Amino acid sequence: MQFFSRLVGIFVLVAATLSATSIGSYSLDFNGSSIGAGIGNANANIVAGTGSEIYQVAGTLDVYDLTTGLPVTGLPLAGGFALRFTNAIISCQAPGSACGPTFMTFAAVIFLNPSAPASLTGRFGVEGSGVGAGVITAIANDLGNSNFLTIADVSTSGAFSESVVVPAFFTAGATNMQLYLSMALQIGSGLADGHSITLPDSLYFQIGQTAVPEPGTTALVAGGLLGTLWFRRRLK
Repeated sequence: MQFFSRLVGIFVLVAATLSATSIGSYSLDFNGSSIGAGIGNANANIVAGTGSEIYQVAGTLDVYDLTTGLPVTGLPLAGGFALRFTNAIISCQAPGSACGPTFMTFAAVIFLNPSAPASLTGRFGVEGSGVGAGVITAIANDLGNSNFLTIADVSTSGAFSESVVVPAFFTAGATNMQLYLSMALQIGSGLADGHSITLPDSLYFQIGQTAVPEPGTTALVAGGLLGTLWFRRRLK
């Protein structure tokens, strides 16, 4: 009985905490340069090796509401949010050669209203596919660059999808109204000329919940828990 009572209490508390918070504004950074929000905002040619070995990078870096799947600003948060580098393609253009190892970074500073909920966890991951053999490593770090999460040696030969749980301290910001999210993608072994990595799903840093149920599922879970409590009381 106590277990189910606690479970219902936790469910209601998490829902209330997230729904009471909204994103007022956020800033984005790609490869050390500030960029604006919007479709296709993360684009660059990255030299890897000689001047003729270039990675062409094109994609969208933005903060998304996990419930609607849309970029968010000034809206109530019903189920968390995520920094995503998505709808992206990273391709090697190196005639007669190959592109060497490279490293690219993605970050966001997110200002919350009225304040950041305490002890938020989430999930950090990378999902996509590759043409030709390759290996990537995804990295997330906290505000002080003292703690890191690493998803190492992900094969890009075909489809891939890997993720890890984000501890609460990774969501810490400079103030209780600010969260700092930072992630990086390393192509450690390089790519052959003409080979590519696509991220139709994304490199993502998800905060608020490790998994977000649909609104109908949420209602069913809450109803099921309450029904279980009623049934147990009847048995007694």
